[in-house]
Amino acid sequence: MKIQYRQVPCKVAGNIVVNVDTYRATAGGYIKLSLKNVAGSGGITSVQLAQTGSTAYRPMNNTYGAEWEISIVPAPPLDIKVTNQQGQSVVLRGIITKAGQTGAFKSAVQFAT
Repeated sequence: MKIQYRQVPCKVAGNIVVNVDTYRATAGGYIKLSLKNVAGSGGITSVQLAQTGSTAYRPMNNTYGAEWEISIVPAPPLDIKVTNQQGQSVVLRGIITKAGQTGAFKSAVQFAT
């Protein structure tokens, strides 16, 4: 059986959503999250985290699929910088507002398609 596939542009309605699965605020901190509703035809190459107002972004580790994690988390509010395969970056400013907060957080940004 011959299988063919191709990657196609994905138009999405709305903005990027961050789903925080785990957020431990004690012992230096740890956060695990995934990105949903991301527009474009390529994947995410980089996710970085910084305290809102800081330019000291720290890279998150892509554990598998859409899951990203990092230890030693700065105090909230937190910005997340997302970069796609085309080299475009968007910053989700103040997306996480409280330490230990989990759940889905809608951003105000999306990649241009």
